[in-house]
Amino acid sequence: MSKDEQKNERPEPGKYGDEALSISYLALLRAAEPVDYLFMFLGVIGALVTGLSMPYFCIIFGNMLDALNSDSSFKNVIANLCYQFIGVSIANLLGGTAQVFHLPLIM
Repeated sequence: MSKDEQKNERPEPGKYGDEALSISYLALLRAAEPVDYLFMFLGVIGALVTGLSMPYFCIIFGNMLDALNSDSSFKNVIANLCYQFIGVSIANLLGGTAQVFHLPLIM
């Protein structure tokens, strides 16, 4: 068989063809087991936490800039904002880990 004939040869239907790969999302969810739903839920929660961390970082940064012009004790305000930055960073780390770890388990 020549190289041109090999390129034009189509696979049998159902064997490496489009029919074997097409499935709707609804059919995919119907085939899921309870542990798959748990992983999907944890992955989505992780994605939400990761996505919400950036706007909260912006709010904390704005509060830090406001603290520069404040007459109150600068040291205490900045220490509180640093703790908030650390808390959001830890939440972002855990949320990103949950998203990256759980969502591929169901794929």
